[in-house]
Amino acid sequence: MVDVPAAASVADGLVVLLIFQIGRLVIGQRDWYLQPGARGYAVMLLSGAVVSIAGEWSTIHAAHWWAYSPRMPLLRGFDIGLAPLAQMLVLPPMIFSLLAWWHRKIIGE
Repeated sequence: MVDVPAAASVADGLVVLLIFQIGRLVIGQRDWYLQPGARGYAVMLLSGAVVSIAGEWSTIHAAHWWAYSPRMPLLRGFDIGLAPLAQMLVLPPMIFSLLAWWHRKIIGE
């Protein structure tokens, strides 16, 4: 049996890597997260929302891998949880900010 929380954590990490790659392709720089600007934040938010909505919808409604608690607030029209969506809107900017801080501290830029 699949450990759902562990699988979801791995999937979330892969989504962040996907957002990184989307940013690299859209902005055209490998280190775009160091100074993302409005365009970089737009990439994070838009790609995080699209990937989150698609992933949540497919695992909940198409694959039926799990179900939400009745207390989970849902995004109308998509019937996906607001918490997982909010997570992919909030965490990538935080993760990339932390990565930029670490990069400057270690590399010294």
